[in-house]
Amino acid sequence: LDQVGKEESIFTSVKYKCGTDFLGGECTDDDSIPSTNNTGSDDGGNRGRNTGFLDSITDVGKEIGDGLNEVGKDIGNGVNNLGDWVGWNGHSSDKDHTSIDQAVASANDVDLVVICIGEEAYAEKPGDIRSPYLPLGQMELVRRMRNQYPDKAILLVYFGGRARLLEETPQLANAVVLGFLAGPHAGQALVDLVTGQFSPSARLPITYPLASDGGGSPYFHTISDQCTKGEGILPHYEYAQCDVQWPFGYGLSYASFSYSNLAVSGNVVEGITVTAHVENKGAMAAAEAVMVFTFDDFRLSTPEYKRLRGVQKVWLEPNQLIHLEFTIPAEDFKFVGPHDDRHYILDPTMSFWVGIGPDTDCRADPTNQLCKHVEPATSASTNFSPSCQIACDLLMDRSHSCSSQIGLASTASCLSLCQDSSGRPMDWASVGMDGWGWNYVDCLESIVWGFQQQNQQQSAP
Repeated sequence: LDQVGKEESIFTSVKYKCGTDFLGGECTDDDSIPSTNNTGSDDGGNRGRNTGFLDSITDVGKEIGDGLNEVGKDIGNGVNNLGDWVGWNGHSSDKDHTSIDQAVASANDVDLVVICIGEEAYAEKPGDIRSPYLPLGQMELVRRMRNQYPDKAILLVYFGGRARLLEETPQLANAVVLGFLAGPHAGQALVDLVTGQFSPSARLPITYPLASDGGGSPYFHTISDQCTKGEGILPHYEYAQCDVQWPFGYGLSYASFSYSNLAVSGNVVEGITVTAHVENKGAMAAAEAVMVFTFDDFRLSTPEYKRLRGVQKVWLEPNQLIHLEFTIPAEDFKFVGPHDDRHYILDPTMSFWVGIGPDTDCRADPTNQLCKHVEPATSASTNFSPSCQIACDLLMDRSHSCSSQIGLASTASCLSLCQDSSGRPMDWASVGMDGWGWNYVDCLESIVWGFQQQNQQQSAP
């Protein structure tokens, strides 16, 4: 093994022997590389050269064989040493330590202990698991290290392709790095991170679970998706948000960022514009991922606890302040309502909160300065029907002449005709039963889409 990676290995150091090389070249007895001077072609000369060639192959094969034997011995010794380290296959029968004991002892004279835990390499089906827990030995290593060195700094690094449960180990470490699948240069990146060559700036793209039931995941779970606390007058009858290891968007930095001057304009019909100031108050230049969320007050279908609406990553020097602007179009506020499962609708009576920053929770603390409320575009009593809106959008489409054939001059006149046909006041409580209704919308879609397909076929070369 000591030859691996060296320019001069057992294979490159094998020298030519006198005789004839594979190209028919001749050589002398000084072990030099043979020339390509292939003179003399009598039978005796050929027999001599052939004999030398066979001798050369035999000698080379012997040296390669001897070299491989040495490599085999080195590999065997390495396996034995590995066995001694992990206490495997009886190799540690004459020793009183295990791999955890030896790892803990090796950290006696260091200032920082880096413990890497996680998964082995895998892909596709072989990576299937039935339990989210890591091997017990990995957890025990962290516990033993902390028990042995209560005041020593411990950095816990997780490498793996998914979120495995870390149990109480994050509380036993001074810092945690989630490396996930970091690639072949992960070691150097980790060294640069630990030594402060750059500041971390990543945000978690997932909610990292705390328990095996996955409670609290994903981050945009419905507001009714809660856990029980086991407190109060009756056990397990008090509801609360599920505890997680780290929430979606969580991430630390060597810098310190602050947000201020949050402002929001617009509504769900017009779309909204969000502006804010972001400042680096730390002593180190770093990147910051600025995230904007919304929190619906209500919705005809159960709303999410919160929803990511925009993210911008910016680089800030120490004490630098910048102005950021986010534009969220009305299209982003559409949702599939209780009417059917095929049409997105926009509710102009919706009100909601806008929060900036991954840690801002406008449901739990609406008085937070990083939260702003957006009022409805119209009152709840407004005579508005989503089925009428979609039907009129279809009828007024310019790919056909339906609107002119039935005398509809504008979208407004179409909406008025649809709403007047209801025979009763229309509001959001009667969604799906007002105006021309969703069955009429389905019928219109089949006709309009048929016209569009016909037009495409006619315009095709």
